[in-house]
Amino acid sequence: TADSTLYGRFTDWVQQRKPQENTMFDCYQDMMRISRDDEGKDSGLARAQQSRLFIGSTRGKIRSSKAKIKDVMFGGGQLPFDTEPSNEELKQFADTFEEILTYQLKEMEFESLMSSGVNAICTYGTGFMFGPFVRQEKHKVVEQQQGANGIELAEREHVYDCPYFEHGRSMDVYPDPEGEDVDKGRGVFWAAKKQKEFILSLKGQPGYW
Repeated sequence: TADSTLYGRFTDWVQQRKPQENTMFDCYQDMMRISRDDEGKDSGLARAQQSRLFIGSTRGKIRSSKAKIKDVMFGGGQLPFDTEPSNEELKQFADTFEEILTYQLKEMEFESLMSSGVNAICTYGTGFMFGPFVRQEKHKVVEQQQGANGIELAEREHVYDCPYFEHGRSMDVYPDPEGEDVDKGRGVFWAAKKQKEFILSLKGQPGYW
């Protein structure tokens, strides 16, 4: 059955990822300045003196990398994109499109999301973003309308589909170990806690059954 096939593939990928998992665990220990048991084993020093070899400079390098990347992406309080059209006929719509895109990115907490991705890449050397998913959002606006006594103000609620992405923790994602790149791989398994309603909402969507 499809379930048994997927479960077998998942357990196989979990086992094949073990060496990389150990590497990521080492990266985490370096970032947290946790000295490993084999630290300085080839130094020729006595065991009691080996702890002096642990400098723990990795955390500083990671912090520096995070700061530089985030400064490039969000420096000056601007989002990392522009809507300069290549077709002059579309120029009149560029500003409106930029406002809509900026609003949607802020709704999905884009800056916080990307910061999580940058943290993962700088710590583990790899990171994962999943999406786009879609959820319904509500937006209230005050509009003018013609009333019995003339122009009146009224509050109206608009419901719209809002796209969003999610950051997958590197230790919770199991990509195809035989995939040469993202286009040729057989996919990924993402271990994430989800509400029952979210799982049910996927039924009938492309790629789900």
